[in-house]
Amino acid sequence: MHHNQQVNPPMSVTDQALIDEAREWLRDAGDGAPTTKASLTRAAKELGISFNRAWAIYYGRVERLWAVEYLSMKACAEAGKARRIARLKAEIARLETVDAAITARLDTEAPPSLGAVADQPAASEAGEGATALTPRGGRL
Repeated sequence: MHHNQQVNPPMSVTDQALIDEAREWLRDAGDGAPTTKASLTRAAKELGISFNRAWAIYYGRVERLWAVEYLSMKACAEAGKARRIARLKAEIARLETVDAAITARLDTEAPPSLGAVADQPAASEAGEGATALTPRGGRL
């Protein structure tokens, strides 16, 4: 062991709650993969660690994380979460735009006697006694 490491050993994290937090980052980063192996591969890449290290953390085979490793994983996990939030917000905005365009088109094409689509109650608000219809207009 190098002399400096004996005098000033690298700091490590042994608190189980922090190791469990790292395990959660792995789960979040790998979410949506079809298999555990694919999930760990994706998570390891996103968190900047090796597959073997990700596997060991995920399955509780580590007793400690080096402080620099923990802090690096935390920064990568937060950046990945921010990317996922931005992607989901963009998808919500896209869907709201599509919904508004469809509603506007239906409003302009609806016979005047039916009124605007926006003025109609939603299917869940129709209340009891309302008859549900299939997409082709048949009764359920």
